[in-house]
Amino acid sequence: MNIALLYNVPPHRASPQRSRRCPVMEQCLQWALESRQDSGVWGGLSEDERRAMKRRAARNRARNATA
Repeated sequence: MNIALLYNVPPHRASPQRSRRCPVMEQCLQWALESRQDSGVWGGLSEDERRAMKRRAARNRARNATA
């Protein structure tokens, strides 16, 4: 799902606040993570927030693999 189609703005110009009102926010975030979108706001998260989310998930996977 491309937020630009919903709000007629390019993803790099979208705001997290605008995304939070989006009815497909979760699907948008999932798509962005699966397709490795590096720039813009997707699913209400900025690039930095998505990177932090990926790092936490990787740490959790590593922690669970050793447990």
